[in-house]
Amino acid sequence: MEWQAAARPAALGAPPGSTGQPIQPLAGTWDTWLLDPVDRFQPPAPPKYGTPQFIANARDVMRVKEALTPEQKRLAKFWEAGPGTALPAGVWNRVAIAYTRDKNLSVPQQARLFAMLNVAMTDAGAAAWNAKYQTGWWDPRPINAIRNLGLDKTWEPYLDTPLFPAYPSGTSNYSGAAGEVLAHVFPDDAEMWRARAVEAAMSRLWGGVHWHIDIQEGLKMGRQVGNLVVQRAKRDGAQA
Repeated sequence: MEWQAAARPAALGAPPGSTGQPIQPLAGTWDTWLLDPVDRFQPPAPPKYGTPQFIANARDVMRVKEALTPEQKRLAKFWEAGPGTALPAGVWNRVAIAYTRDKNLSVPQQARLFAMLNVAMTDAGAAAWNAKYQTGWWDPRPINAIRNLGLDKTWEPYLDTPLFPAYPSGTSNYSGAAGEVLAHVFPDDAEMWRARAVEAAMSRLWGGVHWHIDIQEGLKMGRQVGNLVVQRAKRDGAQA
């Protein structure tokens, strides 16, 4: 099956035989806080459907699922944040809230931290959705590509597949941005925050809903947006 000829909702990851509308196709056109233009950190085009590189990526996802550990399954569920939940940005806010409970931050410090965190994730999300939709790539999800390519006609991911294009990973984008902001505000734990960003991003590969390149480029974009917010914060005269 040629990707260009595929029905878009199915190719985006809707389970075969089901129908659905792509989620928030115009989110990449929404106003941003600091990121201007929204495609400032645009990733390169993903591998084309059916090419050797694309097929290699598909086999990689299949291998990962076959070897999932209990810990990888737990983390995939923890960071899943699908419809009806707080979503990935909401999970990051909860993680940050839990961490800061014993940090004795003043109210202004708390407000500034969560403003930075959410500005970064909002702009990172816009960048990701611009790349997902506005570029015209509309990259397919593993469940559809693996089945359509004949690699495994009955293959299922560990997690439910979201109804929007795969590339780049939105969770990875949010996570890269969040990790950089939190590493800046809490430098003693910077390594931990960046590791958690990678963990959250990799959870999408463990869940079988993203290709490795989605995660790699999503993290990169998110970190760039996060650093943009950090550089602005360094100039605003506040203490942290």
